[in-house]
Amino acid sequence: MKIKGHNINDIPNILRRKLYLSSAFVKRPESQNAVISDLFVWRSDKYWDTYFELLDVYGLITCDLDNSTQRDSIFKFFNIDGELLFEKVIIGNNFARNTVFIRNLLDNSGIDKEILGDYGTFSVFHSIDKSIDFESSLTDRGYCGYERSGTSFRGYVHGNFDAISNSENKLELLMGYGKLRQSYNLQHILTGPSTYEIALVNPTNKQQSVKIKITNMESEVYEKYSIPSRGLKIIKVNVLDNQTSRVKIISKMYMARPTVFRYTSNSMDVFHG
Repeated sequence: MKIKGHNINDIPNILRRKLYLSSAFVKRPESQNAVISDLFVWRSDKYWDTYFELLDVYGLITCDLDNSTQRDSIFKFFNIDGELLFEKVIIGNNFARNTVFIRNLLDNSGIDKEILGDYGTFSVFHSIDKSIDFESSLTDRGYCGYERSGTSFRGYVHGNFDAISNSENKLELLMGYGKLRQSYNLQHILTGPSTYEIALVNPTNKQQSVKIKITNMESEVYEKYSIPSRGLKIIKVNVLDNQTSRVKIISKMYMARPTVFRYTSNSMDVFHG
């Protein structure tokens, strides 16, 4: 038997998909002149440093790098609870690519370290000379580099989402979420001996409840967290020698894809989960 061309046995799954995708995966910004950024993860403590590879994205798109000195970028920093800490304008120069040392921006913000915290999120909004054609918005989902003390190299990871827009200093969260909880399986088997730190950002306009399921051969552990809008939670998982673990993230977010840090006594890596 079929209902409007669908097999009756498929109806429950169809209804579930419609309920889950109850809003747009990514919203279009309200303003046509808005610029968009990811919510990148910053870390700054005695173990971690963060770098951002700042590109003149507009100049690269329009083949107008000769005028890079006329364009600037606004960095907006948020704490772990998604509260705006400060913003910093980076003036353009003659180079299409510049490496920004995030610790310097934090240290020079004039904000006490206890208020800043050890990690949070940040966004990068570029100035543009004129609107881009084809009803498009300029977006930065560029590369963050992370360096752990005791190592002599950085690991780089690119942005995740069109998370947040800025128009005339008005911020708008763009990522949607559903009415039903869904599971996101980390696309990596945790292997020991090592420590993993799973950084999960909330790019929606509402606080999100998240359940983390950590499974290995000996046990199954559930942990619950609430992550404010624009906020961040880092979950540490220790994996013993000859042990493996799997991680599942359960939430209403459409794509709860974290940034994963893995390190040992003499090595580190960072990647998307």
